[in-house]
Parts: sequence; structure tokens; C-alpha cells
Amino acid sequence: MTVSVTEPTCKKDGYTTYECKDCKRVRVEDIKAQGHKFDNNDICSVCGTEKPITVGAFELRNAENDEYTYSDGILTIVKDGAELTISNVDQMTSTTDRIVVKKDVSAKITLAEVNIDVWSQTDACAFKIADDSTGNVTITLADGKTNVLKSGSKCAGLQKNGTTGTLTIGGTGELEATSYGYGAGIGGGKNKSSTGI
Repeated sequence: MTVSVTEPTCKKDGYTTYECKDCKRVRVEDIKAQGHKFDNNDICSVCGTEKPITVGAFELRNAENDEYTYSDGILTIVKDGAELTISNVDQMTSTTDRIVVKKDVSAKITLAEVNIDVWSQTDACAFKIADDSTGNVTITLADGKTNVLKSGSKCAGLQKNGTTGTLTIGGTGELEATSYGYGAGIGGGKNKSSTGI
């Protein structure tokens, strides 16, 4: 009999495969993920992951408390030079919580399984850079992660209205950005122009 083991990670199950040398019959047994084991510094002793901060429906990594605010379902990036990673707490279910980058704030934001759906709410933007902001916002799509931004009528899925500041999108992850109507997937909302993307 041949036995091979794929060890579990903190978040992903592993498995043991048994194969008979004679008949080639295979049996697989799951090994459950054990979860993170955070030390006193909020770092997982197994994989080195930093313990996320839960803010509404989002998990933030590498975030300092003065870089953001959260109120009424809106996560607002408020500090110029902020660098953080945002994920949904429940990555399989969409949220109606939204993300805003405050006017004139430059930030580097990594999206890692963000799933926002405000499709049914008029004038609700899933991810918005404040209108006419001079800030330069860089969004990195985390490797192997899918991000969904569905905005309501009159808003872009990922909205940047105005002719100042920039929006740069990179990374190897995926992004689905849509508007219910009268807005771009990425760009301006209804009757708004946008440059610097």
C-alpha cells in the first residue's frame, strides 16, 4: 500500500490518500484544518498570518486604527498613505457594507475576497473614491482571489468621479465591478466624467 499525506493548513483541509499496489484501489481520508493559533503578538505561530481586525462585514489586515473609520455600514479610509488589505469576514456571502476612500487621501488597498452587493439601492456605491479627490489610490487584486463590487443605479461598481487624482488597479486576482444602471463598471457615476484611471 502506498500512503501519501497532504497536510492541512490553518484554513484549508488536507487529506491522506491510500492506494493498493495490487488492485490500484484508492481511499482518501480528510484531515480537518486546525485554524490559526495566534500568539500574544496576534501572529499565527503555524503560518505567520497576522490576526485580522473585524470591522463590520470586513476583515482588515496591516491596518492601523487611525487609517479608517466605520459607521452605518461604511468603511472609510481616512489617512493619507494608508496601506491595508480588505476581505469579507464571510467570503462566501455578499455584504451591503461599502468602502469609501476619503477626499484627497492617497492609499494602497489590497482586495482579497471582497464581495459587496448594493445592486438594489439607488445611489449606493460598493467602492467609492470621494468625488474630485486629488488622492492617488492603488488597488491590488490579491493573487487567486475574486472580488465583486455591485453598485446600485447611478453609481459605478468602483467609482472615481473627477479629473484629478489617479486610480491604479493591478495584481493577478479577479475583479467584477458592475452598476445596476447609469454608471460604469469602473469609472464615473451617472453624468460624471472620470480621468486618471
